[in-house]
Amino acid sequence: MKRYLNFITILPALFLLLGMAACSDWREKEPLDLEFDRIQDESSPVYQAYLANLREYKQTDHRIMVGWFDNTQGKTQYVSRGNHLTSVPDSMDVVVLLSPDDLDQTIISEMKKIKREKGILTLYEIDCLSADRTILRTIDQEVREGATTDEDARYLELFEEWFRSQVTLLGKYEYDGLCLYYNGYTPTEIITPDIYERMEKVQDIIFENLASVYSADPDKLYFYEGFAENVLQPASRLAMFDYYVLRMTESDNTGAADVLIDQMWKNTEVPRRPFIPMVQTFSLDNDGKTGVFFDRDHNARSAITEMAYWVPENGTVTKAGIGVYNMQRDYYNQELDYKYMREGIGIMNPAPFI
Repeated sequence: MKRYLNFITILPALFLLLGMAACSDWREKEPLDLEFDRIQDESSPVYQAYLANLREYKQTDHRIMVGWFDNTQGKTQYVSRGNHLTSVPDSMDVVVLLSPDDLDQTIISEMKKIKREKGILTLYEIDCLSADRTILRTIDQEVREGATTDEDARYLELFEEWFRSQVTLLGKYEYDGLCLYYNGYTPTEIITPDIYERMEKVQDIIFENLASVYSADPDKLYFYEGFAENVLQPASRLAMFDYYVLRMTESDNTGAADVLIDQMWKNTEVPRRPFIPMVQTFSLDNDGKTGVFFDRDHNARSAITEMAYWVPENGTVTKAGIGVYNMQRDYYNQELDYKYMREGIGIMNPAPFI
């Protein structure tokens, strides 16, 4: 199976060029540095050499950083640099857009720019859970308005229409891949034959459409986010995916990752793939819960940095790196834009471009 991203071994020594000049977005906010400004000029040979080394680094074995980016606000106005893809850390490997359609020319051009210059790939999320809620609300509204159609049949009709529209986005915006977010039902949740039958039909829609997409674009990058153990016929249906994403946005410690992995491996038909545990950034209002993990001494820490320490630990599974949900919130750190994501990259990969 192809791999766009390399990981596992420790990074090579820090590129010598970094010692020549501070030439990326990673610097702390400070009064204008004219040398820094000149180096970022695309015509600067130093900056071009930096970008070349950065792209070369992306091809080395390293733990990857993936960020789920809420681009909703950017569709209407770019009120902050935090709304721009060009502001993400240089050492990012993948950005996953949470609002993948109706993109304006600004974000489309930035997707191309960060890939061309920095080797950062852009994927998009197909969120089946959000679609499920939207479809159920639609059907409920139709029933209140007097509709008498079969609700299960109507659900499948709306779901298929939505899912087909989602897979077309891969080519429409020239994404580098996609991330399927789907949980399915656990055996204890399948309490009636009707529930199982609907899950079976929904999965037929999902994986038949994805099989066609993969057949046409096998070199794209494919993430599976959710409970892989709940996929019917997992050996064949999950074979196309390069990574499994463990959503840990509601967890408060790294041990939850081990629980999720053990749960997945109970289904022995699930193909083995590298894992990417996904955590959250701190909330903008610092609620003391969002994006917080507790270490072994019960101290509150950044979920990003705690998970970054967990990834290199020895274990029986392959840990590809970490993912960060709502990554753009980390941009607004008072000390340094994307402070905790940069720290996470540095923890997983000593001496990266951050």
